[in-house]
Amino acid sequence: GRGSLYIVAEVIGDPEGRDALERELIETARREYAASHGSITLALTQAVRAANESFYNLNANVARELRHIAGMTAAILREDEVFIAQAGPGLTCLERNRTLQRFPLESPWFNPDQNAIDEWLASHNYPTDGSVPIGIRRNYTPDLFHSSLQPGDTLVFSTRTLVQLLSNEEILDTIVQRHPDEIVSSLEDLAGAADLSVIAIRLAGENIPAPAAMPTESPLVENQPV
Repeated sequence: GRGSLYIVAEVIGDPEGRDALERELIETARREYAASHGSITLALTQAVRAANESFYNLNANVARELRHIAGMTAAILREDEVFIAQAGPGLTCLERNRTLQRFPLESPWFNPDQNAIDEWLASHNYPTDGSVPIGIRRNYTPDLFHSSLQPGDTLVFSTRTLVQLLSNEEILDTIVQRHPDEIVSSLEDLAGAADLSVIAIRLAGENIPAPAAMPTESPLVENQPV
């Protein structure tokens, strides 16, 4: 009754041990969500906070040069709804009727210039709470999004590399009317040596064209803790 949980994590820093750190982040969030009660948005927030706390404590116990930061996209797919918690780098793409919607729409993390990202991080000028990377603040609040779903919709949860490599039009060309396995395989080929993680889901059925434009992204604040 609480839907299906999907998580994509990205660890930034020394490559050694990153895979293990990503797995631990995902498992920490999964355990916390499974043990949580209350609304889906509250449970997703608690799951991300647990992952952040674990990562923050890990950073606090190692030398500064050995510390990492991370990003996480945690989403619940339940019937005709998707609930998304975004922490640091990462994004969700929703394709419907050859129209692409991104959550978040914009982020400093999407800049392909790593030097510009480094300068932004050094400024600590974060546009939203959820743009802050996991692992640098003891207390954490992700950005929350919600969208209704329709038969035929395609969802792609990914690390930030997706929008650094491809424009919206190129993402659409890759995912429209394709099986999820084909989407993942195509993105893997396009990414080459770049570090990209993706989960692709297509809802059964066909889209019914709507007369109105697709709604813009809507940050969800229901039951979000202070």
